[in-house]
This record gives sequence, structure tokens and C-alpha cells, in this order.
Amino acid sequence: MRRLQSGPAGPDVVELVAGGPPAHEGAVRASAQGEESVLVTAPNVRFSATAALVDNVELEEGSGIQFGWAQTVNQSRRDLIYSKDGAEVLRKSSSVSSVRDAQYRSSGGELTAAAPAPFYATPQLLTQQRRSAQVNTRDQPSFDAAREEGGAVLTRVEGSDQFTGSWATKHGGAVAHLQSHNWSVPWSLDISSRGSGSGGEVSSSETDEIPSMLHGEIAVNAVRNNMEIPSAEAAMALSPDVLFRAIHIAASQSTREHARTALSRKNPTLSMTLTVVSSAEMFTSDDIQMKVTGHRTAETHTQTIPDGQSATFTLAMSQILDASNLRSGFRLNFEARDTGLISNDPAHLHWDFPFPDCSSPVRMVRGPSNCEYRMTAVWG
Repeated sequence: MRRLQSGPAGPDVVELVAGGPPAHEGAVRASAQGEESVLVTAPNVRFSATAALVDNVELEEGSGIQFGWAQTVNQSRRDLIYSKDGAEVLRKSSSVSSVRDAQYRSSGGELTAAAPAPFYATPQLLTQQRRSAQVNTRDQPSFDAAREEGGAVLTRVEGSDQFTGSWATKHGGAVAHLQSHNWSVPWSLDISSRGSGSGGEVSSSETDEIPSMLHGEIAVNAVRNNMEIPSAEAAMALSPDVLFRAIHIAASQSTREHARTALSRKNPTLSMTLTVVSSAEMFTSDDIQMKVTGHRTAETHTQTIPDGQSATFTLAMSQILDASNLRSGFRLNFEARDTGLISNDPAHLHWDFPFPDCSSPVRMVRGPSNCEYRMTAVWG
């Protein structure tokens, strides 16, 4: 008998006795999830194998060898193509490369690997008493996409996911690979007006390569998002909220410039709806003036708003900001002042670029004593 004390547990120590290659069948499909989103899903890819200690290997009492599937995302790119009047006006993409892949769990708002490195899923333990073990796990890549973005409709998905995985062992700190496979998902498919579509099939093959990245950040936390707008004319077809996001995240200077140009031409209106939940005055209504400060400061006319009621104030974008100077860290500051009071500390709210959805009422802070104001802000 050969006693294994330390070092990697390669094929001379552990052998695959059953299974190995990924199993999969069926095509990539897209299906509508109500009126607002599309779910694009690959078929199930199943990984199953049984490993056993080689007959002449003896493990020390209390020691063990972990066995399981380990996987690297070599390259993943998923492009969502949005069109209007038959022409592409927006391409949203997400990508990641050369990163450890693992099943994950959510805890306290953070996504963490559900299995110890280097494994994709919980491994099994081989011991002197338990000389064989079977591992069964699966992967099913998928993602959601909005059916509409800024007035454009999702018409096509492109891209692919490419993986290298292996049946691996870990003994002490040493990792060894018993059998490796490449597999990939083709995402290219057209999306019908009903939000459905069908694409290609998963492919896989055995390889001499081994997964290149099995430690560190996991794929779900490493995704980079991007937006591409082909021209200023295409940008004119998109809503302000999409254009603001494009300026914020687009990798290409041309896309950012197209978005800035379109915003300047559109000069969208900022609509602010303020609700007086409880007034500051004994007459149960407040005389409200809104003041907004960005690159420039503008004030609205005054409106009288009774308790429990709302009023809408509007300003043109050009009155408060310059699209050519929008950068990370920029914010709009709102003040709501009751002009009918002698002591009228304004209520405040700020809105950070790229101006995420603020269509649900948000409570403003401070303000006249004993009052409560809530407001929404929408670009149109």
C-alpha cells in the first residue's frame, strides 16, 4: 500500500470510475415574463461523476481528499439589441472573463460562493473509510432583459458564454485535475413581438486544458455592464433616463457623445411632484416654491398646496444642467420652501447622477417644523 501524506491527489491517487462529460440537450430559448421582461435561458447542463481512491492508496486517519466539479468562465458576453422603426438604436451588454465560476448564495445583500475554492458546487470527501464518492451538480445560465428600453423594443440577443471545467481534487492546499471539458452557450437569437425566441444548442468537448481561474472573485460579482448607441440620430429615439445611463456607463467616447448631443437637442423637462403630507402653517396649506441646483440654479413659480394634496413643478434641463459636463459624482439638489412663513427653512432632497428611478414619493429632509413633504422627480 502507498500512504499519501501530502501533495496533490492526481490520477495516480484518485480515478474517475463513472461519468465525466457534461450532459445537455435542447436549445437556448427566450420567453416573455409578463409585459415588461424576457427570460433568456440555456438548457440544463448536468455534471455527474464518481471518483475512487486507487486500490494501492492509503490515507492517514482523519485526513481526506475533496472531489468535485471546478469551473472557470473563460469569456461571457451577452448583448441586448433594441430597435425602433426597424433600426438598431441601443445595444446593452454585460461581460466577464477569466474568473472563477461558482454557485452562490445571498446574505446581507452580498453574493458569496456556496462552495469552497476551487469548487463550483459542494464537493464530496474521500477518506480511508469512504473510498469512493459521487458528485452530481448542474448549471443553467440565464438572464432577464427588459422588453423595452427608452422607447425601443428588444429585437435580438447576441453573444456567448464559454467555460472550462474539470473534475478536480483538493488535498491539503494542492489541487489536481482528473478530467477537463470545454462547454459553451450560444446566445444569438431573434426576439419576436411576443417576447419569445429560439437559438442554438449547448456544445461541449473534452480538453487537455484546465480551468485557469479557480480562486478569488466569482463570476456573478465580476460582471461589467456597457451600453452602445450607434449614432446621435439613434440616441434621439431614446428616452432621457436611458441617455443619462449611457453617459454614466458607456465604455466608448462616441456613445457618451451621442447621448450628450441628444440630451442637449431634446432638452427634456424635469417634472417634480410635491405632496404636502402635513403642512407647516395653521391654515393647512403651504405656499411652495421649488429651487433646483445643478450646474445652474433655477426656481419655479409658487403654488399653494393643501394638506394631503400634490402639485407638479417643471423646469427644462437647460435651466439646471449641462449635458456636456455630466460626470460621476454630480448631483441635483432640490429645495422646497414655504414662502408663506417668516422662518422657512427649506426641505431638501438630492438626486445623484445618472438619476435612478425616482417615480415613487421620497420624503424630503428637514424643512419647516412639524411639516412633511414628499416628492417625485421624472424626466420627460
